[in-house]
Amino acid sequence: MTAAAPPVAGALAAVLEANRDACNARVAEVRHDHPALDTDHFGRALADLVAPAVEAVAADRATADAVPAVGMALFELALDLVAGRRLAGPVHRAWAALLPAAAPALARAPREVAGSITNAVVTLDQAPGARPDQWTALVADALATGTLTDPAALLAAGQVAAWRAGMAGYRPTALDLAAALPAAARAVLVGPAAGAVDALRADPWLDPATGGRRAGAVRVGAFVGLGGAFTRPPRLAVGGGPDQVLATDGAAWYLVVADASGHAIAPVPPPADAVAAVAAAALDPANPPDGVDLPAPTSWVRVGAATAVTSAVSHAVTFLVAP
Repeated sequence: MTAAAPPVAGALAAVLEANRDACNARVAEVRHDHPALDTDHFGRALADLVAPAVEAVAADRATADAVPAVGMALFELALDLVAGRRLAGPVHRAWAALLPAAAPALARAPREVAGSITNAVVTLDQAPGARPDQWTALVADALATGTLTDPAALLAAGQVAAWRAGMAGYRPTALDLAAALPAAARAVLVGPAAGAVDALRADPWLDPATGGRRAGAVRVGAFVGLGGAFTRPPRLAVGGGPDQVLATDGAAWYLVVADASGHAIAPVPPPADAVAAVAAAALDPANPPDGVDLPAPTSWVRVGAATAVTSAVSHAVTFLVAP
């Protein structure tokens, strides 16, 4: 049996009372579209997640006037998320950890800030290999510096954190955004060393968490039947950009991106001369490059400090990173 929701008190209770008719009408509308709406879950979300955020806004004289707008925006978003059964797991944890801490930015743009936090966690939770709880922890640490009071700065920090939490394809944009962040938040997200952003641009295998290079073998991709992209062991091709390689399984083409924080695979059109691009990356199994020690290697491409290699017996692209 589900426990009843605790009563809502404080600043949020005042907002809900002042907007009683509008709130009741909105709940009735959502319940009509979602007859299985769990009102107890919604009540707990209001008490446990929305009320603390509204109290944080109310506690600061500079943001107290925004309490009604913040309360109603979070009420409506929480209701929609509960109806869609999405205010759980990493989204629930992100709301609990971030909304009260983000009160200054939330007061300026409640729908944008809360919605962006939600969308970021959902995107990370659905991306193979991404780590939504790490994203929440990184953003929480950046918020703790007290420098992300502007919504634009907070959203920029969120994009940098998404790269750090496994979204390797975000790396170029994330580093540009990191360079423009307040120094304290930037130090949390990419490291405190002077020139950290430039160093990370130059070497994708530097780990922002340690300042050292992540060395070893990084496997990217898998058989499509196991949730991967490749129907057959892939072959690499010449033509990817910096820190990127092209790969094909014979049926489709993919851009493969990897760095110290994570990896990503995205479908792309084939190159103009696909046969030549594959031939240029072909590897002689009897004479592999130094450092390549995989069974039945088939193709390879140098990618900065790494060598990307494929094997006839694997559905992955392996990045061999020099120490």
